[in-house]
Amino acid sequence: MKSFEEMGTKEKILYMALELFSQSGYEGVSMRDIAAAVNIKGSSIYKHYKSKQDIFDSIVKYMEIRYDEAMSLFHLPHGEASSVVDSYMNITADKLYEIVYKIFLYFLQDPYTSKFRRILMMEQYRNQVIGDTFKKIYFENALNFQEELFNVLMERGMLKKLDAKSMALQFYAPIYLLICQYDSLDGKEEEAQEIIRRHVYQFLKLYEM
Repeated sequence: MKSFEEMGTKEKILYMALELFSQSGYEGVSMRDIAAAVNIKGSSIYKHYKSKQDIFDSIVKYMEIRYDEAMSLFHLPHGEASSVVDSYMNITADKLYEIVYKIFLYFLQDPYTSKFRRILMMEQYRNQVIGDTFKKIYFENALNFQEELFNVLMERGMLKKLDAKSMALQFYAPIYLLICQYDSLDGKEEEAQEIIRRHVYQFLKLYEM
């Protein structure tokens, strides 16, 4: 990860915008505020981004890239459900727990990701675009991926043939709630780890063939 001094101006603008948005909210930060934080003239910021919305859209794209890079670094399956389903065939409870816990820690501890989530949560009721982004990333994409994955695993005889959408909700909802619960509880990772372990084992006990 680059230090702030090593970043180019365009990167510094994104970094400081993320920092300021997470502290004061998207609506509470102006282009002039971001420029001042980067130590450039207010007019100079428009050479890099045409608007605050443009900055936010660039942050969203960066977070998508960052997530894919993190999953590759951790050697975790990622991408479309149809392309990763083989990684989940005959998976053990220990391996599934390991995958889930690493993803949990990424969303909880990665400084960029945790700040981005706070922005989305703060602004979801004040800004329609941000609210839609929050729903898409943390609910629609996650649940659709798991529903598709569970459907394929049911077809291949790995899971009991039940309602995949309900299964996705039962699997994902506790994990998302734990991310919210432990967001500001430093040093409580072991406690969350044990809850996730029990959740994964119980889920497989209920649904595995």
